[in-house]
Amino acid sequence: METLVSILPPQQASIYLLIDVFSFNPKKVSILLENTEGGVKAALFRARSKLNHVIEKYKRKNKLITENNSMLINKFLKAFKTDNPLLIRDAYVTLTLNYIKTEKIVLGRQISFEFNDIEGNILVISV
Repeated sequence: METLVSILPPQQASIYLLIDVFSFNPKKVSILLENTEGGVKAALFRARSKLNHVIEKYKRKNKLITENNSMLINKFLKAFKTDNPLLIRDAYVTLTLNYIKTEKIVLGRQISFEFNDIEGNILVISV
């Protein structure tokens, strides 16, 4: 709800919620909000367009973040496989600079690495 209100003006957010979430028809919404039916439909169109634009922008950004994170994690794994402490350190520093939290978990002879990015995604790799 906070996101919706921060993206859309109050009238558009109200119209969007009433029609697309609560299934009111535009005529009833126009009566409730003391507006014309055409005005309600226009505001709904603008709200949907704005939300679709924001969603597409987020998808593109998220895809870039995900691809970048995968590349950084692969760099870390390659460094680990070479048993080169300097490469491991450099890869670890790069991960933390990109806001990916890395945790090493040792259970007996098995070592796992847990990666958490800023979006809350978790990847666990066991070696």
